[in-house]
Amino acid sequence: MRRLVIEYVSTYCQVFGVTVTSLSLITATDGWQAVHHFIPIATSAEFTNSAQATRLYADPGSELRFSQGAGGFGSSVCHMALSGHLVVE
Repeated sequence: MRRLVIEYVSTYCQVFGVTVTSLSLITATDGWQAVHHFIPIATSAEFTNSAQATRLYADPGSELRFSQGAGGFGSSVCHMALSGHLVVE
């Protein structure tokens, strides 16, 4: 069996009149879903970022979902970058 090991997660959000309140990555391992939360840090009035070394697992072929929550009136555009490797068990 192969498994994805995620070792680093970084996010970049451009915000327009809102505050990013949550950043999450949802993974699936052995049929179970897990929600992994990351702390958003406002680096200016227009940008919110997050970067974290981690050790998360995901089954091959499973869907990884990125979620962000925001409060206020406006909009935001967020991106998440992952790095890691595939392990054969």
